Amino acid sequence: MASPIVKWFENMKTRGHQSFHSHRDSIVHGADVMRQGGESVVVGGVLGAIAHGRPLDMNVKLSATNTISVPLDGAVGLAAIGASMLPTFKEIRTDLKNAGSAALAVASYRKVQALMNAKAAKTTHHGELGMGSAQWGAEDPLIAAARAL
Repeated sequence: MASPIVKWFENMKTRGHQSFHSHRDSIVHGADVMRQGGESVVVGGVLGAIAHGRPLDMNVKLSATNTISVPLDGAVGLAAIGASMLPTFKEIRTDLKNAGSAALAVASYRKVQALMNAKAAKTTHHGELGMGSAQWGAEDPLIAAARAL
């Protein structure tokens, strides 16, 4: 017959072992979240450093008369996501997918911001009120047009 101390020790050992297994999924998930966050910071930092020295939009000549603008961050994002689907990169599949997603997020942010700025500038130049075009103390364009009649 085992002593009460041995029974207690065996009981605690079993509980501790079960507790570790119940928390293992949380620990692994937390490590994955930290890895993905770190990858996003690295990709954003590298793209920011590149953008400091030159624009992220590259002009690629298709012919002597035809040139297209390719966003470097978008191309890198698509390449990384495409590479994550290849069976040869099985070990780094998640890393490539995370890095590609971060690069595509930067590209879509830049392109939508440029599109919205261009749209606002175009609207303002045609005499319509665009975002931020109204100023305190400025005369209403309709009243100015009526005065000119």
